[in-house]
Amino acid sequence: MTKTKFSWVREIALVVSSIVVVAFLAVIVLFPLCRGENARIYATRASIAAICTAVETYKMVNGVLPDNLEQLMVSVDDAPPLLIKNRVYDAWGTPFRYTRFDEKIVEVRTSAEYTYTRTNLETFEVRSAGPDKVMDTEDDLTN
Repeated sequence: MTKTKFSWVREIALVVSSIVVVAFLAVIVLFPLCRGENARIYATRASIAAICTAVETYKMVNGVLPDNLEQLMVSVDDAPPLLIKNRVYDAWGTPFRYTRFDEKIVEVRTSAEYTYTRTNLETFEVRSAGPDKVMDTEDDLTN
């Protein structure tokens, strides 16, 4: 085959069309996996991330973590609320559970001479009950 002046265009077109075909096949194969339970899991994880962002923003503005999620749904001055009401439910319709831990032990080291304990003074957890809609079970989703 003789190479012409513009043969590279044909090669690029072939590569691009191959990529398009592979992407199309990937969408056909992966799209069904993102429906049903998997889609609900992804949506719930996104909601947990949004709530965590709202909690962290509240902490930056106020210096402390909120006591509950309702504090994030209140407008302050002219600013919109950090969280809207429909964001407090997971994809199965169960309310998220927000828990604030004032002190959480992060690390403990013990030797013959001393015990070293490192604590994180303010942490929190946002928990979804998951597909079974029961808190504190194996399928729960959390931050």
